Amino acid sequence: MNFFDQFFFSGNIQGYFVVILTRREMFTVQGFEIIAYPGTNMDRNLLIVHVDLYSSIQINILLCV
Repeated sequence: MNFFDQFFFSGNIQGYFVVILTRREMFTVQGFEIIAYPGTNMDRNLLIVHVDLYSSIQINILLCV
């Protein structure tokens, strides 16, 4: 497996930098969103990727920092 076999989704580039990697063969990506928390001291945000696992099970992958 290499990086070209994956989708990359990055959160806000200021403050914390986060990324979610999904394997192209496992997930069909429906979309993604970033929810900012502007009141925090460290510019935290929530990265959500909406995917279908093997084109049959809908799940949301969340990464909060």
